[in-house]
Amino acid sequence: MPGTGRILGAVILANAGVGILLAIDPPWALWQKVALGAAVGLAADALLHRLTRNL
Repeated sequence: MPGTGRILGAVILANAGVGILLAIDPPWALWQKVALGAAVGLAADALLHRLTRNL
């Protein structure tokens, strides 16, 4: 499955984003932190894919 590495990378980046948000501890609900962390992770994954696709 060729996309497995990208999915795993996105999950790792999303978890890092959630961890940072939990450390900062803004007054948001947990689902908002998870959603924002996932969005940050997917955006970072897309950016990394775009930057490295020509290598």
